[in-house]
Amino acid sequence: MFITSEMIKIQELSEELARDMILSDLGQAFLKHKLEMENDPLAQEKIINFLQEKEKFEEINKYGKYHPDYKETSKKVRVLKREMDMHPTIAAFKLVETEFESMLEEVSRIIGHSVSDKILIPSSNPLNSSGHKKGCSHNHGCGCSG
Repeated sequence: MFITSEMIKIQELSEELARDMILSDLGQAFLKHKLEMENDPLAQEKIINFLQEKEKFEEINKYGKYHPDYKETSKKVRVLKREMDMHPTIAAFKLVETEFESMLEEVSRIIGHSVSDKILIPSSNPLNSSGHKKGCSHNHGCGCSG
């Protein structure tokens, strides 16, 4: 693939859009909450504890529910995940992170569908804004009615 002046212009416009999104109120809120979470020692401790226990569980999970520590470790991971998610700094970050992801998905949808409504738009939401499951592309393979 050859790099053309059009491709360079599109890249520059993409970078400008990214800067504008970061400078938006939502982008600034995202960065603020991210920094607060990263600088909160208790939040970091909860994240580390959860990730360590999750790693243990993933090792145990290779053997399935027949491993002697499966139930105990599984429960501990769920408890630590809930504690982590309920910590105020982490909860505030996750809320604004979800909003920011929605904005990114909406921009992707607008760009993709300006070319064709058949273009698949990546989404962290199993049901995108059109009500179709990820990857449907309106061929009704997801069971939707269109």
